[in-house]
Amino acid sequence: MKGKKIRMIIIIVIASLLSIGGFLLFNNYQIRKADKELAKREANQKKIENRTIQEIEILKAHSYLGLDFFSLKADEQQNVSEEGKERDMVPEGVTADNRQLYGYYFTYAGKYRMTKLEIYSADYNVLEIKVTDDVTLVEDIMSKYNYTKVETPSVYEGTKTKVYQKYDIHIVFETKESETEISSIFLSVSSEKEDDGKMH
Repeated sequence: MKGKKIRMIIIIVIASLLSIGGFLLFNNYQIRKADKELAKREANQKKIENRTIQEIEILKAHSYLGLDFFSLKADEQQNVSEEGKERDMVPEGVTADNRQLYGYYFTYAGKYRMTKLEIYSADYNVLEIKVTDDVTLVEDIMSKYNYTKVETPSVYEGTKTKVYQKYDIHIVFETKESETEISSIFLSVSSEKEDDGKMH
């Protein structure tokens, strides 16, 4: 009888150890899997960032933006620290042409750059498109540069927008609700990774 109890205790202990071991193995597998997925996402984001930076050079070559879009802030030569990213909540900006042109600095790819532009004057253009142009011409031009039309976000009452994207570049053409003439153009660069908390 005593021997049976000992055997039972041994069996219970072995079963418990196997159960704990199995849990630890499964947990370790889940951690490794999550790490691999994170590394994959980060590598993919890095690839998108590199392509975005290349595409910005093409965009700038075929546009007249009035400000040095995507330039580093004058005193910003090093990577942005985690604490420094708080600036994205209340970004620094510049204006030109009697407030017809605005540029804002945000973090992109770890650096503090001018990544948002607001254009209200026909003196400037984005990929040959300017304020006062007919919005019906936009689609053909954006297709020429391989931009994809995306779902329109919420907008102010009385306005309509057309939004196009390529990598992390977003271009928004805004018109008054009953008109086809472009009233403003918004150009921005942002990634999902660094987009939280930014002013829009």
